[in-house]
Amino acid sequence: YVSSQAEAERYAKGLLRFHNKNETIGYIKIKLDPQIAAGNTVQIQGFGLFDGKYFISQIIYQLAEDKMVLHLRKPLEGY
Repeated sequence: YVSSQAEAERYAKGLLRFHNKNETIGYIKIKLDPQIAAGNTVQIQGFGLFDGKYFISQIIYQLAEDKMVLHLRKPLEGY
């Protein structure tokens, strides 16, 4: 329960933001680079509509292949 309209709106906006943060996600496999870590941001270019800044949410290392898989999500804007 909420005690006011303002509190209800703030709570609803928080829920909406939580669910919208995974609106644009993807992954990309690149050459192993130990300077890249989860939590960093990367600039993606050459993918048309998907160009822009992305947040690295997870990295999976494939050491036998000398590769790493970056799980990316686009940061929310306008909040």
